[in-house]
Amino acid sequence: MIPSQTQDLYARLEIDCKASPEEIKKSYRIMAHKWHPDKNLSPWAKQQFEAVSEAYTTLKDPVKREEYDKIHWIFKGKESPLINEPKKDIDEILKICDEEFNNLYNIKGEVRIWSHKPPKIDVYV
Repeated sequence: MIPSQTQDLYARLEIDCKASPEEIKKSYRIMAHKWHPDKNLSPWAKQQFEAVSEAYTTLKDPVKREEYDKIHWIFKGKESPLINEPKKDIDEILKICDEEFNNLYNIKGEVRIWSHKPPKIDVYV
């Protein structure tokens, strides 16, 4: 898979979500060498290199990685093998997503919660 074609940062670096910091760094070096525009003459090499660099920048920082993992598994609709938290109702999940979105784009204001109460759904985060 071409790294820039996926939103999954782990897939961009071709690593497992449980990879250690050393494995992340090693994979980044391999992928960066493979896609570096000075070494790879393909027309999309720069785009691929930037995608790999973006993934590494997020995954090498423990705080950014933890935030990414929380959001990543919510949107994949699966139970995270990394995070061991109790079940959350949909209002809590929407609040977390909204806060993360606002933090990501530096938006100030109130957290938007649904005006009506959605049905209770068991969601694992």
